[in-house]
Amino acid sequence: METKQGECPVCKGSCETRFQHRMNRSYHWCTTCDLVSVSSSDRLREADERARYLSHNNSIDQPGYVRMLWSVLDAAEAVRGQQPCRMLDYGCGYAPVLGTLARRRGYAVDDYDPLFFPDPTVLERRYELVTSCEVAEHAYDPVQFWETIRSVLQRDGIITVRSSLHPPDWDSFLSFWYTFDETHVSFYSGRTISYVCSRFGFELRALRDPIWVLQKR
Repeated sequence: METKQGECPVCKGSCETRFQHRMNRSYHWCTTCDLVSVSSSDRLREADERARYLSHNNSIDQPGYVRMLWSVLDAAEAVRGQQPCRMLDYGCGYAPVLGTLARRRGYAVDDYDPLFFPDPTVLERRYELVTSCEVAEHAYDPVQFWETIRSVLQRDGIITVRSSLHPPDWDSFLSFWYTFDETHVSFYSGRTISYVCSRFGFELRALRDPIWVLQKR
């Protein structure tokens, strides 16, 4: 196991880096904001990344998957109430099931995904609610991710994220199931979320791993 220093892509703090043989890549653990990241040099080719996403069985006919998506929308409504609004599902994947479910509750939904629904005009609009389910962990550039989320949210708008929080130590992290997906490259903790809120202008409204709800200040 190799240990060396790196630089955090979010706060530019120093990182301890270790190599994981199972995935044949290095992880960089920030000593300041607690983000664990994978460098772009270990990134899959876009064609391989797309193929990995297409291998997921993300269908509205999968009851467990649908329950998981409902929990994201329920968490948003627990904070902002059950008033349908204009919503963006950011990182909807190849099958925008969450948008379909939200429309059933009366939401006006736009779907966006950089690989499968890359319409840039969607990101020029403003939304009261953004959902991002199993997306944050795929972002090689977390700063761009959070700046984009902030830019599309109206003031006091809500972003509901589903992304599992990483364990507190290296031994647990290197056996963390979230690391066994080669498309997972950014791993958050409660401390990382606090840093994101401070830097990008959010307030943490709810956190129950793996779902977190932030509000734009």
